Amino acid sequence: MIKWGLAVLLLGAFGATVFAGRGLLADSPTCQAAKDIAATYNGRAPMPVDRVTTLLAIEVDCGAQIFTYRKQLTASPGALPPGWQGRMQAQHNALHCNAQGLASASGWTARDVIATPDGAVFVTFQTTPADCS
Repeated sequence: MIKWGLAVLLLGAFGATVFAGRGLLADSPTCQAAKDIAATYNGRAPMPVDRVTTLLAIEVDCGAQIFTYRKQLTASPGALPPGWQGRMQAQHNALHCNAQGLASASGWTARDVIATPDGAVFVTFQTTPADCS
C-alpha cells in the first residue's frame, strides 16, 4: 500500500526520479518505495510538467525526509502571469497536504526548486508537515 500510494503521488508530482538515501530512514518502507520508483522512472527525465515547466529530476534525502523536485522553466520568468508564484505555492501545498500527500501522509518535506531556462535558480516552493495542520 505504501509503495502504491507513493507511486501515485510521485507520478502526480511529475514523473522521473533520482533518489538517494542515508541514515536509519534509508531502509524504511517509504524510502525503499522511493528507491523502487526511482529505478523505474529515472530514465524518463526530462518530462514536461505543464506549458512552462519541465521536471529534470527528483532527489530524495531519506535521512532528512526531503523530496526535492528539480524543475526548469521553458519560458523566461518575465513571461509568467502575475501571481504565478503565489498560485504555484498554493498548488504545491494542496498537492503535498492532501490525503496521500508527502507532507501530510508520509511526514516528508516536499521542495520544488525551479530554475530559469539558463539554469539559474528562480524560486523554491516548499511544503512541510507543519504546513498541513
